[in-house]
Amino acid sequence: MKVACKVVIDPKWVPGGHVGDGFTIKPCKAERKVLRKRKRIKPSEWAEKHRVLGQESALPGPWRNDTAPYVTGILDAAYAPGVKEVDWCAAPQVGKTEAVNTLLGYSIDRDPGPAMLVYPDQATAKHNIVKRIRKGLLEPSPRLSTYLTGSEDDFSSNRINLQHMAIYTAWAKSPSSLANKPIKIIIFDEVDKYPKVSSKKETGPIPLGEKRLRTYKWSSKNFKISSPTIPGGEIWQALLGAQVVFQYYVRCPHCGSYQRMHFKQFRMPEDVRDTERIEAELLGWYECENMGCRWDDHDRDKAVQLGEYRDPVSGVEMFAYLKVHRPRRIGFQTPAWLSRFVTLSEVVSAFLKGTKEHGGSDWKEMAKDFKNGYEAEPWEDFHVQRDEDKIEAMCDERPRMMVPGPIDGLPRIAGLVAGVDTQDKSLPYVIVAFGYGKAEESWRVRTGYALTISDLEEILWGQTYKDAEGNEHRVELVFWDAMGHRTKEIYTVATQRRGRMLPIRGRVNINAPLTFSDIEYFPKSKIKIPGGVKLVNIDTKFFKDDLSTALSVEPGDPGGFHLYNKDEMPHDYAAQMCAEFFDDELQAWMQPSGRKVDYWDCEVYARAAWYHLGGSNREPPKIQRKPKEQIKQKQPTQSDILGGWRPGWFGTR
Repeated sequence: MKVACKVVIDPKWVPGGHVGDGFTIKPCKAERKVLRKRKRIKPSEWAEKHRVLGQESALPGPWRNDTAPYVTGILDAAYAPGVKEVDWCAAPQVGKTEAVNTLLGYSIDRDPGPAMLVYPDQATAKHNIVKRIRKGLLEPSPRLSTYLTGSEDDFSSNRINLQHMAIYTAWAKSPSSLANKPIKIIIFDEVDKYPKVSSKKETGPIPLGEKRLRTYKWSSKNFKISSPTIPGGEIWQALLGAQVVFQYYVRCPHCGSYQRMHFKQFRMPEDVRDTERIEAELLGWYECENMGCRWDDHDRDKAVQLGEYRDPVSGVEMFAYLKVHRPRRIGFQTPAWLSRFVTLSEVVSAFLKGTKEHGGSDWKEMAKDFKNGYEAEPWEDFHVQRDEDKIEAMCDERPRMMVPGPIDGLPRIAGLVAGVDTQDKSLPYVIVAFGYGKAEESWRVRTGYALTISDLEEILWGQTYKDAEGNEHRVELVFWDAMGHRTKEIYTVATQRRGRMLPIRGRVNINAPLTFSDIEYFPKSKIKIPGGVKLVNIDTKFFKDDLSTALSVEPGDPGGFHLYNKDEMPHDYAAQMCAEFFDDELQAWMQPSGRKVDYWDCEVYARAAWYHLGGSNREPPKIQRKPKEQIKQKQPTQSDILGGWRPGWFGTR
């Protein structure tokens, strides 16, 4: 390498004292290394050239992209233009920790800057910086080992000093280890094992760590990886916050169709449910969702090898998507069955172990393990507290819109109320008839969805509801959910239906079942509501507990819960009434993701309305009954007395 340049130089420094017009300079090896402009390569290409796995790895030696093809795309996407944060939710042991360590190695060689690795606890941090970073990443690699200083003083239990940058470790419960350092690349490992806060005086470890990136605002990298736990866990919440979550689409080696692998396509022999036998004899297989092609483990490996990441919403290939949209924050989700180290039969066996019918006494823990450890999805810890068949068994013979009539002349219905939920495009409702007394026996009169407010007004106030004898009943009070995007409309209805409708808001942990707030203005405006409205705050836990109790009453017992004719009930009413569950640990009602609970909410509001009316204190009207005729006592005659007559208990013999 030759470099020609002109310099002004003191002649005494030139050999022989001769000063020419120019000099030819031959840089030394170190100078050439600094001056050379290296060709840009992708992280996956760099890994195959320079990454060497340490002895702690399952496959020590040179890195091979075909060992885990689904990792390759993540490596390259992490350094795509514009990407600053990568959130990766994956099943255990699919290579996520080694993958982010590879990205750390790439940054050391190609994009240096201070790095920090954050672990759940101090013991893990100390172990990983020695076993995973020093002996698993730096020392085995001929390229990365050149950055070591050669001094043992540059290694400690929480730091490695390289020639050109430092690598720090921190742990989630130590605010001090997360503070006072400007960081360019940060890796949060197993974030679902972090505590919510680092200490009583500090926020959570993730916000603390992310503040370290401010100095490198435009060039920083932020990686979060973890196996999932629950819907509120850090990694699942991170995925929900990502601009796009890429899914891996495998390609069938037989028909060539691309598809995501779902558990619903796993198969096993119909007559075999022995989990040990299925796993030992490799009896599980996968069925291509396009042509029904049968895959064994080898076919699965080929399908993964031929796969690619795509945006599941648009179907666009990942790198084409990144080029057009340039998202800042991206996510990935990786189930266990993409890994060649997990057999299809193992997946089927793990599923069976998590079922009540085929699992052991710990079947629920195994079900949680399958959800987290194989599907890479959060576990929602609930059991079905209500059964759909039991709900449907509550139907009687009444037609829709008919109120239960009197029995033996005694009226059963104390009043009608309604609960209305508010959706953007529909208004689900229930109209409920309550009986007299503390038992609060109840009958559904009408349920459904109204498309417009005017339609619902006609249902609630424009119609009367009759019993079999022709007695008319009207809806006394409506509790109408006022939260959401239609609050102004609902407040307007409340001003027009004063005394018959109250807007409501669901709350938790309030000091009474019902509290009231005076609302003077329409939301997000300075326009006054004529006369104002009274907003009812309802304690949802109180009334959901009450509703759950009512649903547990056996048919025929006081306080029964009745539906009208089964053929006319909404087809999904029972499913909605069984969706929510009570979490004993959190002491709260939980709604599983993706489950509708519109009718459940409406029933809660209706019970709150009846509570507001004091309905349980209503007594049935007293019926005037005819007094029983008294039996006249027979007066004895002379012949009776002579014959030995004596009066009996009832005056007769």
